[in-house]
Amino acid sequence: GHPIQYILQKMSCISMKAAYAFDEFITDKDARTFKVASYTFVVDKKDLKAAQEGVRIGAIVADAINRARHWVDLPANMMTPHSFADNAKKVAKDYDLKITIFNEEQIEKMGMGGLKAVGMGSQHDSHLVIVEYKTKKKNAPTLAFVGKGITFDSGGLNIKPTGYMEDMKDDMSGAAAVINAVAALSELKAEVNVIGLAALAENMVSGNANHPGDIITFYNGKTAIVGNTDAEGRLVLADALAYATKHY
Repeated sequence: GHPIQYILQKMSCISMKAAYAFDEFITDKDARTFKVASYTFVVDKKDLKAAQEGVRIGAIVADAINRARHWVDLPANMMTPHSFADNAKKVAKDYDLKITIFNEEQIEKMGMGGLKAVGMGSQHDSHLVIVEYKTKKKNAPTLAFVGKGITFDSGGLNIKPTGYMEDMKDDMSGAAAVINAVAALSELKAEVNVIGLAALAENMVSGNANHPGDIITFYNGKTAIVGNTDAEGRLVLADALAYATKHY
């Protein structure tokens, strides 16, 4: 592509990312981060079209990144597996994506033992969210993105110590990236089919929690012993990967 398009794409994306702030819950409005009213890029008139296209692409990418950042910044009492699924529904509607959401009962019926096991100790049910973008281009390849969506990771019965648990609301960042990447690819009309799978669970401690030493059966029929309940990411991703492989 045109070098000016590439430069403006980078500039607009970086500028919009730099302006992001998680400040909506600050009660003192004067203490909130400044808001950028506008950006001005100066280019040669002959490069105007290429520059405009660069800004358009950069803004689409930055919007997706900043939305993912916002989801990650939301605390675990506001970003549960269910509320993540609700956010994904809105994105699917806004970006014309097909969306499928499986609840915990369906997950258990389908035999997704990993995703079920990780969420057992939580009051919040596990979910599997799938978004799909289809290109109009014939014979296009299909890619699957699979994201880890642990809305809070206490470590389970192998509980994390102080100093290691405080930022574990971030453990759903893979799932946030996947859903919003598919949205951006849809808006950019990418010539590829993309499936985004978000495996969502809250890994908590309770009388219902899975134990170290439990044997679980995954969606593809494979079995595994849970050696450590704080190694939960691979358990939820295994079921999502098995589902993607079988159906797509």
